[in-house]
Amino acid sequence: MSDIAFAPMVVIPVYNHEHAVGAMVDGVLASGVPCLLVDDGSRESCARVLRELSARSPQQVFLLRLAQNGGKGAAMLAGFREAARRGAVSSGRCFVATEYPSSRSRTMTLGSCSRAASSTSSSSRASSS
Repeated sequence: MSDIAFAPMVVIPVYNHEHAVGAMVDGVLASGVPCLLVDDGSRESCARVLRELSARSPQQVFLLRLAQNGGKGAAMLAGFREAARRGAVSSGRCFVATEYPSSRSRTMTLGSCSRAASSTSSSSRASSS
C-alpha cells in the first residue's frame, strides 16, 4: 500500500473555446475535483474568460497560459507537468477533458491518458478523411 494520497486534478486544454469552457469547468467543480485550464495560446477574448473562471474559484480552478499554440497534445503534457507541480497525484492514472459539452448537454467526457490519446488520434484520422 502506498503512503501517497490520491489527489486528482482535471486538466482541460483550451484553444479559443471561451463560449464552451465555462460549462466544462462548472461540471468539473460540481464533481468536487479541482481543475487546471491550459490556455494553448488563445486569443485575448478567450484568455479573459479563462482568467475570470480562475479568479471565481482560485482554490479549485488554476490557469496555465502558454505563449503560443502548440496543439492539444503539447497543452495536455504541459498541463500534466503543472498539475504534478501543484501536488496532483493520480496513482498512475490521469484524466483529461477530451471534449466540451454542447450547448444542449451538460455532460463532459473524461478519459484516461491512454484512451484520450488514442481517441484524439482516431478523431484526427476520421476528420481528415
